[in-house]
Amino acid sequence: MSRLPLILGTALTVFLTFAFRWLNQTEFVNDHFDHVALALQLRLGDLPVRDFVDEGMPLMYAVSAVAWELLKSPFYSETVVIALGFAIAAGLSFRLAALISGSALAAGLAVFAQVALNPRTYSYPKLFVQAVALTVAWWAVKRPTVSRLAALAAATALGYYFRHDHALYLGVASVALLAVAQWQSGFVTMARSIATYGALAFLFVLPHLAYVQWAVGIPTYLRVARAYVSGESVSGVYRVPVLSVNAREGLWISPETRIVHVRWAPSVDDRVRARLEDTYKLDVVTHVEDRTWRYRARNTSAANLQAIRSDSNVEDTHGFDQVSRSDRWRRLLAESHVGPGWHTRENSVALIFWLYWLLPILGLATVFVRRRVLAIPEAAIAVMLSTLALCSNLVFLRHPLEARLPDVGLSQSVLAAWIGASAWRWWPAPGVRRRLTRGVVVLVTAAALSAVAVFGETGKLLAAAGVFQGPGEVVRRWRDISARLHDMNPGPVPGYPSGMLLPFIEYVRECTSPEDRLLYGWYSPELNVVTGRGFAGDHRRFYRRLSSWEQAVTISHLRRVRVPFLIIPVDRHQWFADTYPDIWEYLKPRYEQMAVIPPGDERGFEIWRDVSRSGNGVYRTTNWPCLR
Repeated sequence: MSRLPLILGTALTVFLTFAFRWLNQTEFVNDHFDHVALALQLRLGDLPVRDFVDEGMPLMYAVSAVAWELLKSPFYSETVVIALGFAIAAGLSFRLAALISGSALAAGLAVFAQVALNPRTYSYPKLFVQAVALTVAWWAVKRPTVSRLAALAAATALGYYFRHDHALYLGVASVALLAVAQWQSGFVTMARSIATYGALAFLFVLPHLAYVQWAVGIPTYLRVARAYVSGESVSGVYRVPVLSVNAREGLWISPETRIVHVRWAPSVDDRVRARLEDTYKLDVVTHVEDRTWRYRARNTSAANLQAIRSDSNVEDTHGFDQVSRSDRWRRLLAESHVGPGWHTRENSVALIFWLYWLLPILGLATVFVRRRVLAIPEAAIAVMLSTLALCSNLVFLRHPLEARLPDVGLSQSVLAAWIGASAWRWWPAPGVRRRLTRGVVVLVTAAALSAVAVFGETGKLLAAAGVFQGPGEVVRRWRDISARLHDMNPGPVPGYPSGMLLPFIEYVRECTSPEDRLLYGWYSPELNVVTGRGFAGDHRRFYRRLSSWEQAVTISHLRRVRVPFLIIPVDRHQWFADTYPDIWEYLKPRYEQMAVIPPGDERGFEIWRDVSRSGNGVYRTTNWPCLR
C-alpha cells in the first residue's frame, strides 16, 4: 500500500474516532472515576502507594492528573484523554491492518468494528497499549536489532505502567513474535533476542519497583494486589453465550396496515351492520364510540374499499388511504423489522464471543498452512496477534460479558483483517474454489459487522451525534457536549448518588477546606471528583473485606488528615460496621449523625459529622455548620 493513502487513511481514522467518542460522551459511569479519584489525590499532594492504595495502574491516573491540571476541568480533560486514547489506537490499528493485509478496505472494516463495539471510557488503555505494542512490533520484527528490541521492551513497559497485567500478555505475545522471527536463525539467536527483550523490559519497569520498595515494600504491595485480584475474580465467571432462535416469540413484525374506521349511517341497526361487515370482509376490532367502529379489513382490494365508501349505509371512513395494496407494500418495506424471536442482542453477543475464540485459531492455522509462502515478518506479526487475542480473551473476558467484549476488539479486528485478506487472495486462479472462498469471506464479514452494529447500537449513537441531520447538527451537538463537560452540578455522572446528594455536594464545596477529606462507606469515587475533596484513608472504595492489618493501615491514614464527614448509604450502614469492625470502632465515637438525605429514604445517605470540629458559621440553605 502506497504511503499517501496510508497517511490519509490513518489521519481520517483518528479524526473520525475522536469525533465519535466526543459526540457520544454524555455521561461517565462510576467505574471511570476509579482512577480519576487517584488523580485527585495526586493533585492534592499525596504520593502513590505510600499515601493511597494503587492496585497497579500508575500511568493511568498520572495522565488524568496532568490533563486535569492543564485543562482545569475533570470531565473535559477526561474526555480529551479517552477520545485521544481511542483515536490513536484506531489510527494505529488502521495503519497496521492496511500494511499486513494490503487492503485499505479490510483495514477500514476492522477499525469500524473496533470503534463500533464502543468500549467503556475507562478501557482506553487496553486498546491503546496494544496498538502501540503492535505498531512497534511490526517495525522491530523486520530487523530485530538491540535498539528495536529496546523499543519493543519500552512498549511492553508502557503497558505495565498503565496496568501491570498488560505487561504479562504483551510480553507473552512479544516472545511469540520473536520466536517466529528468529526461528530460522537458530535457537541461540532466538534465545538471545528473547533474553535481551526481557532484560530491557525489566530495566524499564525497575524504577517503579524501586519506588514501591521505598514506599511500602514490594511484599506489602503484592499482598494488596493479591487481595484486589481475589476480590475481582469472585465476579469473574460468566455464562457462555449460545446462539438461539424462538419462533414462538415472533420472527417478523409488520406494521398493521389493515386497520380502518367506519361510521355507519343512523339508519343502520345491529342486524344490518353485521350483514354489511360480512359482505365487505370487515372483522370487528372494537366499538369506538356511538356509530363508529374499528375494523381489520380482510379484503383490501381497491374495488372493495371503493364499494364500502360508496355504500349509502356508510356515513364516513378513516384509514382507507393507508390500506391500498401499493401503499401497504411500501410500508411493509419501510417499517417491517425482525421480531424478538431472533434474539438479536443476545445472538450478537454470542457471535462476537465465538468469533473471538475462533479468529486466533484461524490465525495460527493460516500461518502454519502458508508457512512456506509467508514472509517472516508477516508470519511473526500474525502469530503475535493470535497470541495477544487469546491472552486478551483469558484476561479480559469475565462477568458481565457484554461490558468486557469491546475490550478485546483491537487485536481481534486487526487479526480478522489479515485473515480475511489472506482468504480473499488464497486461490489466485479463477474458479469455483475462489468464488466459494470469497463468498464465505463476504458472508462472515457481513454477519460479524451486523452483530457489531447491533451490539454497539451504532445507529442509535450516530443518530444521537446528529450525523443523519447534517453538519450543522453535529456542530451544535459538539458545542452542547463541550458545555456539559464543564458542568459541575453535579456534572455528567450517574444520578445516584451524586444527583441525590447535590445539596450536600454544594455544602461541602462552600463549607469545607480543599484540604479536607471525605470518607464514603461504599463505592462511588465520583463523589470525590465532583466535590473536589480527596478520599480519606488509603482506600477510595469500600467493597471488599479488609484484613485486620489493612484496616490498621487505613486508620493510621485517617489520623493524619482532616475528615469532617463520613457518608454511608442507609442500606449499607450495618454492612459497613460488620465488614470493617476495626475502622467502625475508630469512627463511631468520633462522629455523630448530622442528616439523612433524603429524609426517610431507604436508598438515602447518612451524613456523619466530626464531633471535634465546631462550625464557624452556618450554611444558609440548610443551617448545617460550616467547618472551614
